[in-house]
Amino acid sequence: MNEEHSLELAESIARIIPALGKKIIRPTEQLKSVYTPLQMNTLSILAKGKSFTMSELAQEMSMSNQQMTAVINQLADKKIVSRTHDKADRRVVRISITKTGEKVLAENNKRLAKMFANQIIAYSEEDYEDLKSCLESLENILERINKYQ
Repeated sequence: MNEEHSLELAESIARIIPALGKKIIRPTEQLKSVYTPLQMNTLSILAKGKSFTMSELAQEMSMSNQQMTAVINQLADKKIVSRTHDKADRRVVRISITKTGEKVLAENNKRLAKMFANQIIAYSEEDYEDLKSCLESLENILERINKYQ
């Protein structure tokens, strides 16, 4: 990709972020939960089926190891994540989501989906189809981008 195209894309992203915050992210913060958005994001990453070391998870979340350790400690205290020693190297501790954590994440996702559904019901059929198509494309693109990083 050339510099002109990357700048054009970056400007589009910068324009859309405030609208995403206002229409999507802020309303999710109104959901009453005993878990923070950061904790739920951590569970979402762990739910992909892979166990992580603290460093790997911190890197995936763009956080310091110290910050990530605090989040994991909170989740481990609630039995939502587990720590296990790596079989190949007992010095390495791997973090994974527990069955309880999977249930918490699923319940949270259902609540989010219901909240979004209540907003989307007011959309026209055309807006619904356009948004659905854009989100599917965005999800595919983000998956491909993850492979580059």
